[in-house]
Amino acid sequence: MTAPSKASEPVRDGKLITITDGLPDPRLAPMAELARAYARALRTVSRASAGYSDAAGDVSLREVIASFVNQARGLATNTDEVMLTRGSQGALALYALTMLKPGDIVAVEVPGYAPAWRAFEFAGAKILPIPVDQKGLRVDVLAKAARRLGGKLKAVYVTPHHQYPTTVAMAPDRRMQVLQLAEAFDLTIIEDDYDYEYHFDGEPLLPLQASGGARRVVYIASLSKLLAPTVRVGYLVAPAAHVQKLKQTRALLERQGDVTLERALAELFEDGTIQRHARRARREYQTRRDGLLHRLRTTPVLHESFDYTVPAGGLALWLTLRHGNIDNVAAKARAAQLAIAPGSSYVLQGRLDAIRLGFAAHTPHELNRICDTLARCLQR
Repeated sequence: MTAPSKASEPVRDGKLITITDGLPDPRLAPMAELARAYARALRTVSRASAGYSDAAGDVSLREVIASFVNQARGLATNTDEVMLTRGSQGALALYALTMLKPGDIVAVEVPGYAPAWRAFEFAGAKILPIPVDQKGLRVDVLAKAARRLGGKLKAVYVTPHHQYPTTVAMAPDRRMQVLQLAEAFDLTIIEDDYDYEYHFDGEPLLPLQASGGARRVVYIASLSKLLAPTVRVGYLVAPAAHVQKLKQTRALLERQGDVTLERALAELFEDGTIQRHARRARREYQTRRDGLLHRLRTTPVLHESFDYTVPAGGLALWLTLRHGNIDNVAAKARAAQLAIAPGSSYVLQGRLDAIRLGFAAHTPHELNRICDTLARCLQR
């Protein structure tokens, strides 16, 4: 099985459009400001030292990230508990290689984010599929598995804020239940909070890490969703003892991250550039989402073909096909210069008649073209 990545790029060659799975639009990102900050950081780094940096990442950005997540996401962390990585996928792989052993079992959401599954399997672990419904992870199924497997079940990987790919938010009661299960069965919760900034309706739920789970939760997030997929900086928040182990693994794999980029990003946080961009992007993405929803409601064939729930946030919609075969729709769409990833990309086996339609990376004109093409394919 192959699966889309959160970092997959939209393709625009004048004809083909690839529907992203929920990427931001790099055309909106403050790349000129980042380039200037990078040049300043490069001069500073070159003058200051020619040696190696901390494997956990540059301390200036780690300090900024600690303050940022404490203020914006309700965490209570410090610099020693923050580790910078090459995007969220880098954090997942680093955690897996460091903290998992061959034969360990990790529970995962299904449908879910297959690149995370591959990271766990690469470390020799086995994955255990746990279904997702309209309240998020089926904690009752997880509890039965934990009792059956005993100490073999080591961790559970979740995307509780906007579940990937279905976009549902994990219900408050299930959040408490999964934290209680982690305590009862000595589990680590790997929380992938990949797009927390983009919440449009109401107040976002606090991360599990901020809900009494600091000791049990490894919190992973990425700046790629704030800026652009090419900005490969993610971060992991975990107990300091975990970070020390992760540093040892990273020192063997790549020694350190991009210190110059990390310092440039710290500057853009400190002067407010990233925060201002996030506010502007949030407004634009909500406008794009609302425009897409209008097309889905007012285009008869789209309205008749798909079921969906409007998520309170995130950068994608999850559309379930009422009738027919999504693989056939995808084939027709590809012939019409529109590339979509069918729902089977998000499951271990079988067909899932759904698509994850990312809207943030596409302009209103592109979204209209996507809807027009989908409508033609569904009418055939």
